[in-house]
Amino acid sequence: MRDADRLSHIKWRRQCHIVFALKYRWQIIHGKYREYAPSFFHDDSWVAAGSGRLDLIGTPWGEALYTKVAFDLEDKPQIAVVPVNHTKEKHSPSAWRFSNAIPSWSWNGLDGKKAKVEVYSKAPVVELYVNGEKVGKKKFRKNCCFNFSVIYKGGKIEAVAKDKDGKELSRNSLVTAGEETILAVIPEKRKVSAGEVCFVNVAYTDSLGTVKPLCHKDIEIKVEGGELLAFGNGCPVNKNGFNDTKTFTYYGRAMAVIKAGKTDVKVTVSDGTLTGEAVIKV
Repeated sequence: MRDADRLSHIKWRRQCHIVFALKYRWQIIHGKYREYAPSFFHDDSWVAAGSGRLDLIGTPWGEALYTKVAFDLEDKPQIAVVPVNHTKEKHSPSAWRFSNAIPSWSWNGLDGKKAKVEVYSKAPVVELYVNGEKVGKKKFRKNCCFNFSVIYKGGKIEAVAKDKDGKELSRNSLVTAGEETILAVIPEKRKVSAGEVCFVNVAYTDSLGTVKPLCHKDIEIKVEGGELLAFGNGCPVNKNGFNDTKTFTYYGRAMAVIKAGKTDVKVTVSDGTLTGEAVIKV
């Protein structure tokens, strides 16, 4: 089958945007957020528009997965979920964004709440399952995004892509993080040269490394054997900037940028209760 035939059910829509002002922004209140667009004005704590396919530390939004599917960079259906603790809040799409969904099914403690699920696929049909139970079936309409409204239940959410005749093409899933919480410190490189800049990911995860996006906590970093160049997160609002030893986790994540010295670099991160450490060889 030709590619043109395989995609014959798709109606392509192109949009162009000219951006003159930062209209949409995010509000952070006591570790929680909501999107809103009250005015064109903001103070100097706004370091970004909250747009783009990645956040400020490179964590992909659901839109990044949508883009991969649209450009044939993913064969499997991709799943993203609007933060379940904000399901009922209206998303204010800007010229740069159409969704605030993220690729996570780890909304621990919110079982029974309504969840908005987005599945990105070019398949003619997508079926959605939660813990093995079929909760929805949608046909391709006008773009690569299939929208489902389900009840959140911890465990496993799975999307199955099918052709017009009901034959399975591919499937993909997300799982819920376990009960144990770890403050993980994960350097992108375990060995660097003296003077090299290295990036260190910090995240609240379970024992298998699944990130817990509801862990919004203040954390502090200590670096031995190197120089801390920046410490922050992907949130577009950051009153403390990136030059402090303290920050907060955004959807469970943060990042440190460190310049290695001549000896091994030891990185310690703590929230006052949990502590994570990592050593980078030099």
